[in-house]
Amino acid sequence: MRIIERHLPAFCYRDAPLNPEGLIVHWISVNPDAPELNAESVADSYGVDDIWNFLVELNRPGPEKGPIWKPMDGGRLWGSYHYLISRAGDIYQLVPPNRQAYHAGKSEWRGRVNCNGWTLGVALAGGRDDDYEPAQYEALAWLTSHHGLGPWATAGHDEVAIPQGRRQDPGRQFDWQHFRHLVRQEAA
Repeated sequence: MRIIERHLPAFCYRDAPLNPEGLIVHWISVNPDAPELNAESVADSYGVDDIWNFLVELNRPGPEKGPIWKPMDGGRLWGSYHYLISRAGDIYQLVPPNRQAYHAGKSEWRGRVNCNGWTLGVALAGGRDDDYEPAQYEALAWLTSHHGLGPWATAGHDEVAIPQGRRQDPGRQFDWQHFRHLVRQEAA
């Protein structure tokens, strides 16, 4: 497998060192009808270009954006991932893995807070009710092993978000048993 570098602009992540000790799994899709994206050429909600553009606009400093951009806590919206895995299993590096992405928000895992400060964030192209593709599982397992992380050094955003229930990704359809089996195979 290979990693395709497609870095987000620097304002989309924190220029603070990161030594990854875990990996958080997310899902992402883009609503092609969102007027805030000015996306007349949006092909589908899983397009890498569309997701990349969405993340840039989400993080862009500037005036107040439309209603889909309002944060729940009244603060500024942030959102980025170290990697995006397309439906075909292509791995895109969006944020350098030695820098902190804004992927977990208010979070706690293994008795530690601020998962952004010590975990990688990986988004799988897909939606809440979509099954993930075999190529996505394979790519995620390879990426986990590539970073020297084992099958139990991974969690879903739904497991780490505070308060519990704030996030649902990667969703009930994510097959953790299958994924962890693939990670063990990669490590062998």
